[in-house]
Amino acid sequence: MKLTQGRSNKHRDDQTNTGTIKQTQGRSNKHRDDQTNRRTIKQTQRRSDKQTVKEGSKSGSKQAQLWSHTSFRRQHELTAAELTAAALTAAELTAAALTAAELTAAALTAAELTAAALTAAELTAAALTAAELTAAELTAAELTAAELTAAALTAAELTAAELTAAELTAAELTAAALTAAELTAGELTAAALTAAELTGAELTAAELTGAELTAAELTAAELTGAELTAAELTAAELTAAELTGAELTAAELTGAELTGAELTTAELTGAELTAAELTGAELTRTELTAVELTGAELTAAELTAAELTGAELTGAELTAAELTGAELTGAELTEAELTEAKLTEAELTGVELTGAELTGAELTGAELTEAELTGAELTGAELTAAELTAAELTAAELTGAELTAAELTGAELTGAELTGAELTEAELTEAKLTEAELTGVELTGAELTGAELTGAELREAELIGAELTGAELTEAELTEAELTEAELTGVELTGAELTGVELTGAELTGAELTGAELREAELIGAELTGSELTEAELTEAN
Repeated sequence: MKLTQGRSNKHRDDQTNTGTIKQTQGRSNKHRDDQTNRRTIKQTQRRSDKQTVKEGSKSGSKQAQLWSHTSFRRQHELTAAELTAAALTAAELTAAALTAAELTAAALTAAELTAAALTAAELTAAALTAAELTAAELTAAELTAAELTAAALTAAELTAAELTAAELTAAELTAAALTAAELTAGELTAAALTAAELTGAELTAAELTGAELTAAELTAAELTGAELTAAELTAAELTAAELTGAELTAAELTGAELTGAELTTAELTGAELTAAELTGAELTRTELTAVELTGAELTAAELTAAELTGAELTGAELTAAELTGAELTGAELTEAELTEAKLTEAELTGVELTGAELTGAELTGAELTEAELTGAELTGAELTAAELTAAELTAAELTGAELTAAELTGAELTGAELTGAELTEAELTEAKLTEAELTGVELTGAELTGAELTGAELREAELIGAELTGAELTEAELTEAELTEAELTGVELTGAELTGVELTGAELTGAELTGAELREAELIGAELTGSELTEAELTEAN
């Protein structure tokens, strides 16, 4: 009985132990399975992550872009981030903080960076084509050789930004702040810079063909050698700007402010400068052929040796302007203001100066052949040795003008005012001086052969040794004129007033003096052979 019971107990213990072992073994197997499953999940995740990164970097997959988009949306704080050569095409970075971020050669084509903070960011050679940077903050940013074609930078802040050799073709920079920005050799063809702030900007050799710069602020900007052909600069502010050697052919500069600007050797052929402000501007040897300067302000401008052939300067203000040696052939200067302007040896052939103001102007040696000076004001003008052949000076005002040795052959001076003018040794052969006012004029040694002086006023004129052969002086006024040793062979003096005239040693052979008034005339040594003195008045003549 006991033995049987013992075996029974042992059997139960064995079963219990067996159950315990099985339970333990089951738990151990389950643990191993759980570990295996976790390892499998991690491996799968890693493979998935690696595949995602690989695909994103290799082909910019939509999944990778979405990942980037989500990441940047979650955390805009990327200050000083290292993103060299990062692929951020079409990334959403609105108002992102990228101050001092490293984005050299980053791909940001069509990226959205509106109002982004990129102060001092490094964007050298970055690709920003068609990127949206409206109102972005790029002060002192480094954008050398960056690609910004068609980028939107309206109202962007680019003060002191480095944009040397940057590509900004057709970029939108309206109202952008580019004060002291570095844009040397920048490509800005057709860029929109309306009302942009470019004070002190460096644009040497920049390409701005067809650029829109209406009302742009370019005070003291550096534009030496810049290409601005057909650029739109209406009402632009270019005070003290440096434009030496700049190309401005066909540029639109109506109402532009260029006071004190430096335009030496600049090319402005066909440019539009109506009502432009160029006071004190430096335009030495500048090319201004056919330029439009109607109503322009050029007071004290420096235009030495400038090329102004065919230029339109109607009503232009050129007071005290320096035009020595300037080329103005065929230029239009009607009613231009040239008081005290310097035009020494200037070329003014065929120029239109009707009604122009040239009081005190310096025209020594100037070329004015066939120039139109009707009604021009030349009081006190300096025209020594000037060339005025066939010039039109009808009713011109030349009081006190200096015309010593001037060439006036065939010039038209009908009704001109020459009181007190200096015409010593002037050449006036066949000149037209009908009813001209020559009171007190100095014509010693002047050449007046065949000149037309009908009705001219020569009271107290000085004509010592003057050549008047064949001159027409009908009814001329010569009271107390000085004609000692003058040559008057064949002269026409019918009805002339010669009271008190000095004709000592004068040659009057064949002269026509019918009805002439010669009272108190001094005729000692005069040659009157063949002269006609019918009805002449010789009372008290000597």
